[in-house]
Amino acid sequence: MKNRTRTPLIFIVITFAAGIFLSYESQISVIAASFLFGSYFLFSLLRQKRFFDFLIFDFFILVLLFGVWRLAIANQSDLLRFQEEKTLCQLEVLVTKPPFPSYWFSSKVWPEQEKSRPMNRFIGKIQKIWTKEGALCLSEKALLRLDAPGYYWRRGTSLTLLGFLRPISPPTNPGEYSRKLHWKAQGVRYQVDIKQYENIRVKAFSQGCPFLNFCSDIRQRCCEKLLDQLGPRRGGFAIALVLGDRSFLSREGYIQFQQSGLLHLIAISGLHVSLLFSLINITLRRFWRSYTGRSLATIFILVFYAFFSGLQPPIVRATLVLSIYTLAPLLGRQTNSLNSLALAAFLILCFRPLQLFLPGFQLSFVACWLIIQTVSMKGDRDDSSSISYNKNKILQAFLISWVASLATFPLTAYHFHQITPWSWFFSVLTLPFIVFAFLGTLLLLFSPFALGWGESIILFLLTFQIDFLWLWIDYVAQLPSIHFTLFPPWAGLVIAYYAVLFCCPPSLSVRDLARSTLILTLILFLGHAGKGKFLHPPRITVLDVGHGSSIYIRLPGPRHILYDCGSCLSNIAPRKILPFLRTRGVDHLDAIIVSHYDSDHYNGVEGILSQIPVHCIVVNQAFSERASSLIHSWKKKTKIVIADEKTRLALFPEIVFFDPGNLLEQNENDNEHSLITLIKIEKTNFLFTGDMERKSADILRAKNLPPVQFIQVPHHGSYLKNTDTLLKLLSPHYALLSARRNFPSSKTLESYKKAKVTIFSTWEGAIDIYKEGEKWKIFQDHFR
Repeated sequence: MKNRTRTPLIFIVITFAAGIFLSYESQISVIAASFLFGSYFLFSLLRQKRFFDFLIFDFFILVLLFGVWRLAIANQSDLLRFQEEKTLCQLEVLVTKPPFPSYWFSSKVWPEQEKSRPMNRFIGKIQKIWTKEGALCLSEKALLRLDAPGYYWRRGTSLTLLGFLRPISPPTNPGEYSRKLHWKAQGVRYQVDIKQYENIRVKAFSQGCPFLNFCSDIRQRCCEKLLDQLGPRRGGFAIALVLGDRSFLSREGYIQFQQSGLLHLIAISGLHVSLLFSLINITLRRFWRSYTGRSLATIFILVFYAFFSGLQPPIVRATLVLSIYTLAPLLGRQTNSLNSLALAAFLILCFRPLQLFLPGFQLSFVACWLIIQTVSMKGDRDDSSSISYNKNKILQAFLISWVASLATFPLTAYHFHQITPWSWFFSVLTLPFIVFAFLGTLLLLFSPFALGWGESIILFLLTFQIDFLWLWIDYVAQLPSIHFTLFPPWAGLVIAYYAVLFCCPPSLSVRDLARSTLILTLILFLGHAGKGKFLHPPRITVLDVGHGSSIYIRLPGPRHILYDCGSCLSNIAPRKILPFLRTRGVDHLDAIIVSHYDSDHYNGVEGILSQIPVHCIVVNQAFSERASSLIHSWKKKTKIVIADEKTRLALFPEIVFFDPGNLLEQNENDNEHSLITLIKIEKTNFLFTGDMERKSADILRAKNLPPVQFIQVPHHGSYLKNTDTLLKLLSPHYALLSARRNFPSSKTLESYKKAKVTIFSTWEGAIDIYKEGEKWKIFQDHFR
């Protein structure tokens, strides 16, 4: 208990975070939060004899209410009228985070195939909006998205532009990453879509802070130098390692790091800032004996590095912790790592309270807390010989890595629905190479030796180091059982896990803490690892993929099927489909049924095959003929089944295929060759129609199909002349529509309404159909 009383800031931060959480869940208003905080503050003062002589209980209640009030302030907005609509308007914007230079898109630095990457995004503060009612003055940050490469406007440049203003959309599928929360945590609530470069006019050139502009210019030049001298692949890795910007990292490289469980090594955070901190201290000790001067110089360089790297949240966290730890002796205070960590968390949450809900914030602070606890605990007895001492140090490094990994497993399972159980081992093995690459990149950018022959030597060594790292990461990512998909644990159990871990007595040794953490982790996951295996009632989910189609079908067993997996959106598999499968605890697919040869129905297959095993892909004859190259590529990873009306899959006896397109000429459009699928689940019929059109619908009517309860609206709601006849024959109760809001024909919607068929569309988010007892229930809402 003595050690606990020396770290009171931890309890203050926990109480403050609890207030933020309560405010987030209750959506309390600013007026109500201010009234609660003010009332209890006055009550606390009036019941005490002196002004600040109130009880500890009152103090923590005030801290809790302060957290409620702070988040309520952060949630208020000046643009209430634009909360739910997309509006074309003219705006005056002040650039706060500049875009990348336009010439990068045409130079040899950036490869041709990567020009489509969203490098034309920047952040600005909206200062004025012109509407029909007149000009509206305000101060609200927005994400500006230009459909063409933009000129490099410096920080502080004032722009007048014409664009579509709308709030950043929340996630509409289970498991989908919340862009809304990510940007809102940084103070950005809205986005402006600008269609043409001509819609932007410069009102006044840079009048921003000279220091911030200087840091931004240096950052841009460093990025360009690394890309130019190392190439796109190596340069993107070096930028991610030193500047924390992973937008230059290739998608294949990002997936390799993610699968190997070593992504945290290039997510710039406490590790990199600590390396820089140690390097500065070692260098300054040789030339500067004064501790005060050395400490102030170290803090100045760390702060400059934070601004130079773009004030990335992980860098800000690490810089705050190390700066507070360094300043404590100068202020006559005893250094305490846990207090420094807690104070850094408190300051961040005061300025950006929504950071509490981001995975990066939670993972970094939890890992730092456990590492500090592990290092400060009583170690095991060391032998006096140097060999035994070094062995114990290496063992302790692995134990620290193990404890930190075990401690973050519940969070990674909760947020990302998968864990990498061997990441602690490979992290220690990979760390020396990361350190050398990090220091080599800093030498290349800032060292006076990086000139002439010195630059050539550094480039050669750095190139060799990065290439070796890529080979090593690729090898680790290909190892069997390197990562597991898990059904996400309940949030209450995750909180209870950390509460128990927090209450562990400080007298434990490192090995005892490692054992305790392992036992707690096993207890946490024993129930939930099997939850996805045993609790599997039938379920169908129509994912919101924009204009496209992807339907997840879970049959008893369980057996997992995807009917189509494509969209007009890019990278649909990693953005929407795979996160959904992970949040459902799906670690394999028994079948992918591809309806026809339209990219908005199949372009996610390759991304799925690269991530999870698939037993077979079902296509019809028309698809196999028109997509022979795709079929050849897919055959290398899974089995291909050519289906027709006679096909019966042993694993799916309840599925019947219809291929009316085989009775049509081959020159018919691809939509007429859609593979139609009828699935019977416990006396309930589901009909999935792909992009079926008029001719194939006429052929289908002659098949004497049984009545269906659920039908997929053909071709995203396009008008078919025989829709009324088809609905009369099938007598569906509900229709499932996957399309953009402006795509379905009004005649189609009117036909379904006339037939008294209730339509559920993906405009409002994914459509979830599940069985509860004897009844089917339909749930649809934004997954915020």
